Order: sequence, then C-alpha cells, then structure tokens
Amino acid sequence: MKQGKYKRLKLLPDFFINCFGNRAVIFQLVRVELTARYRRTLVGYGWTLLNPLFTMLVLTIVFSTLFNLPFDEFGVFLIAGMMPWLMFLNTVGKSLSSFTANEAILKKVAINKTVFPVAASTSVLLDSIFSFFAFLLVIFALGGVGSISLLFIPFAYLLLYIFCVGVSFAISIYATFYRDLNQIIPILLQGMFFLTPIIYRPESLVGKAYILVQLNPLVPFLELFRVPILSGQFPDVDLILYCLILSLISFFVGLAVYHKNHDRLTISL
Repeated sequence: MKQGKYKRLKLLPDFFINCFGNRAVIFQLVRVELTARYRRTLVGYGWTLLNPLFTMLVLTIVFSTLFNLPFDEFGVFLIAGMMPWLMFLNTVGKSLSSFTANEAILKKVAINKTVFPVAASTSVLLDSIFSFFAFLLVIFALGGVGSISLLFIPFAYLLLYIFCVGVSFAISIYATFYRDLNQIIPILLQGMFFLTPIIYRPESLVGKAYILVQLNPLVPFLELFRVPILSGQFPDVDLILYCLILSLISFFVGLAVYHKNHDRLTISL
C-alpha cells in the first residue's frame, strides 16, 4: 500500500524529468507534425489562420441569420467561444492516433512514451496561438473590445493546455487498446459541441439542458476567453481558480491512467 502511494507521489516529478530529458524528441515531433501538415500546399502555414477563419465566417453567417442577431456582435461572441473549443477538439483528434501513428518508433526505439501525447497537445497549442492572432484581427474588425485584459489570453491558453494534456493522456492510451474509440469519440464530440455554449449563452437555457451544460468542464474555460474579449475585463479570481483546479484534476487523472496502462501499450500496437 505504501509502495503504491509512493509511486503515485512520484508521477509528477517523473513526468517533468522525462519531458526535460526528452525535450529534443518532443521538439522534433512537434516540428514534424507542423511541417507535414502543410507540406506541398500553396498557402502553407497560412492554413493555420485561414481554416479557422473560414469556419468562423460560415458559422457567424448561418447562426446570426437564424437567431436574427447583429453580425458583428455575434461574430465576436462566436470567435471567443470557438477559440478554446477548437483547441480542445483538435487535441482530442490528435490524441486518438498519437501512439498508433508512431507505432514504428515505439517498436524500434526505447523511448519514454509520454512524449507522444505531450507533443500532440503542444502542436495543437502552437496552432491555436497562431490562429489567435488572426482571430484578434477579426475581432477588432468587428468592433471588439481592445484592452489590457487581452494579455490574460496566453494564461487562459496555458490553463486549457494543462487540461488538454490530461485528456490527451487518457484518450491516447485507451484509443490504442480499444480502436472503436476512433469512431465513437468524433460522434461524441459532435454532441458535446451543442452542449458547449459556443453559439448560445448558457443563461438562455432552462431545465435539464441548463444542468447538462453546467456539467460540461469546458464551460468555465470558455468564460476565461470570453470575459477579456467581450467585456475588456480580467476574469474573476474564483473563475481562474476553478479552471486551475479542473486543469490539475484532468492532468493528474490522465497521468495516472497513462501510468496504470502504459506497460501494455507496446503489446497493443
């Protein structure tokens, strides 16, 4: 019992030691991922900016028309909600194949396996940060608030990144053992999109729908982004602490799930 507790206490320092020791590998994996994604395209890294912008434009036109809302106000509201959602969505997508896509490396090279979900999450983080600058230009063009509170956005990305790394650990290992998850999780994410207040305000809901949305762990992260962008203010300390707690819970649970199952990983590939 004491030995198991001691091992759990060592999870965090071991994780940072492994990441630091394999930092060159992580850097290389991230570089290859970002380079391969846009290789042989005319626009190259420009797609990092254009893809989310096109998505925002289509959604803004459709839903502002359906809800009879001002295009510019709804556009800023939508962008502020889609920024954290896209980062979460893309992290989950990359996590599904973070081990299977590197099967050849895992079977031939003795390497700490945590580098693969970490590299997948980090590549999505960098993509999201690049996209943010394009979003920021659109927000200003639509009349959004420009204030010093926007300096909080990098910290919001950091908290969301910690949360996503934890999710990445759990999903990447289970998706390797149970390949059906590669088909099931995208369907679940489609449902989760509508349970995340991206195209609507949570206070507009009542009854069971409101309860389900409030149970969604992404909701407070959306507020971390929306408060600085929509109101030009820094988020409340209570909201920041709540998101920090969610991030740490996700991280530690994901890391524990990974360490409980990682010995069987190579066998399942």
